[in-house]
Amino acid sequence: MLKKVVLGLSVFVSAQASAVNLSVANNIQFLVVNGENVETSSWNPTRQVVLPAGKHQIAVRFDGEVREGNKDRLFTSRPYLLTVNLTQQDAMITLPSINSLSQAKAHFQRDPQWSLKQNSAVTLLPSVALEGQGVAAYRNVANLVESYNQKHGITMSEAPSNNSKSSKGADMKKVETRLSLKAFYQQSTLEEQQAFKVWLASKS
Repeated sequence: MLKKVVLGLSVFVSAQASAVNLSVANNIQFLVVNGENVETSSWNPTRQVVLPAGKHQIAVRFDGEVREGNKDRLFTSRPYLLTVNLTQQDAMITLPSINSLSQAKAHFQRDPQWSLKQNSAVTLLPSVALEGQGVAAYRNVANLVESYNQKHGITMSEAPSNNSKSSKGADMKKVETRLSLKAFYQQSTLEEQQAFKVWLASKS
């Protein structure tokens, strides 16, 4: 029984340790993570995804209010495809400060400076502007990413994406793991419970 408890907790701790929070700075919007559309909206944008350490393909865009004279205007850039390499530290995708409409237009007419911030380190990220066609050119950015990858012979890694649906699934697995551990512990003998506590203390 103890062996089962220890094994279950080891898997749970390992999964927790390898998870990295990737967030975006203000006015940046997640669109696609590893080939899958991120479930988001202008009223409730996804600000963070949880991914394993390693290389990931992320599509983002600038989407926020900027000043034009005395008025605020909404400016939305084209989608940009980034490749990020995550270590074990949480990270954030950032842009230089953009406050005015003229700044926004000038910034995105040249190569925008997308960066990945991890702790105090900031790394510039090469970016590719995705091209759409027609009235609904950017309705499904995942299709644009797929077309770009096929055209350039890029094979997606097997690293899981993390939209709202997959995030909920991961949360459910964590809950199930905790419940299983609790059940194993309650069914163990006093000797096994004591040995488990000693093992758990050695891992903290």
